[in-house]
Amino acid sequence: MVPWIFFLLLVAVDADHFYKGYKLVEVSARNRRDLAALSKLYTEHNVDFIRKARQTGQKAVLLLSPPEVDQVLHRLNATGSAFRVSEARFTAEPASSRQRRSIASAPLQNGEKKRAFALDDYHDYDEQVDFITDVATAHPDFVKLDVMGQSWARRDIKYLTIGYPAASQKPAFFIDAGIHAREWIAPATALWIINELTNSTKYKALLQQIDIIIVPNLNPDGYTFTRRGARMWRKNLTPQSTGCYGVDLNRNFPYYFGYSGVENNQCSEIWPGPNAASEPETKTLKSYLDQNKDRIKAYVTLHSYGQNWVYPWGYASHTYPADVQDLIDLGNAASAAIAKVRGTKYNVENSADGMYPAAGASDDYAKSIGIKYVYTVELPPGDNDSQYDFILPTCRIIPSASEVFQGLLVVAEKVACL
Repeated sequence: MVPWIFFLLLVAVDADHFYKGYKLVEVSARNRRDLAALSKLYTEHNVDFIRKARQTGQKAVLLLSPPEVDQVLHRLNATGSAFRVSEARFTAEPASSRQRRSIASAPLQNGEKKRAFALDDYHDYDEQVDFITDVATAHPDFVKLDVMGQSWARRDIKYLTIGYPAASQKPAFFIDAGIHAREWIAPATALWIINELTNSTKYKALLQQIDIIIVPNLNPDGYTFTRRGARMWRKNLTPQSTGCYGVDLNRNFPYYFGYSGVENNQCSEIWPGPNAASEPETKTLKSYLDQNKDRIKAYVTLHSYGQNWVYPWGYASHTYPADVQDLIDLGNAASAAIAKVRGTKYNVENSADGMYPAAGASDDYAKSIGIKYVYTVELPPGDNDSQYDFILPTCRIIPSASEVFQGLLVVAEKVACL
């Protein structure tokens, strides 16, 4: 059977049955021993951690497929872990989105040309592309739409360059989102930022000094899969030799590829791929960064979740770039700007020290080729608000996007001064 037929079968998912037999296991990290046991489970076994416990008193949440359940529960019992098991139930599309889609499909009223794009909702990839296309059409003097490359399923990966005049070659601030499919708040935030930058004249002076390049969704195949039922899918959808699908794109970049934070298991959520930059989505981003590294002065990749503003290097703990203090200082300024909006705290920390070592990430690669200011921004919810995990309610989209935008403006203003 050819890969395209596999693909059609793969995405035709019944949302109610995709996670049949899956279990959610909530594990309490009561002490250092529990943390060590969880760390070993993460690094040595093919377990998807929906939530990680980074310190005692926190709880980790594991998503287990039917074949994993008995083995992992046996291991947790053997280590004396305190845990609770429940059925895994996920909704691929929020009720608000279904309601919006129903309204959108209704006939247009007299005089109504096109319905407004709902920035307070999660959208299918085609809708995202339609929105940025409309933005570029409406603002040809300072917005340019381009195709950066294609996904495995031949979906165009589109992006906007925002700056006066259109298609100029000024110093640039590059932002991407959606490299991990299940992190829906990231593309939604990118779209809000695009709308904000293009619908207010107060950013004109900034955009005359720099270009802001935004890729709202780097992983359209994986994202589309999450919209069709596989809500917790993380990877892209490239077929693997074992019959599994997908590569963790944020482990697939060349810098220290495979060094840490990966599984040598093609079915794992953190499978880095057969070799560095094996994936079309990775090649697309890598090529663009390589070709434009001299004018890109800052790179931010939007993820979720945790409310962290993290800087390289991520491949090993206690390992930092020579200019790490510059990264910390600008990160602290960005975090302070976010906090001024409504008091939300973003922790500024090294990605390996504060989270976990993970090699082959896009931020490390961007820094390795000479881009000055590089960050991964983990959007809400925070560690103290993790009841939602990756499924952040739609009512949180605009508050989350509007506050992190203030931090990104700090970075943009720094670029303008370089």
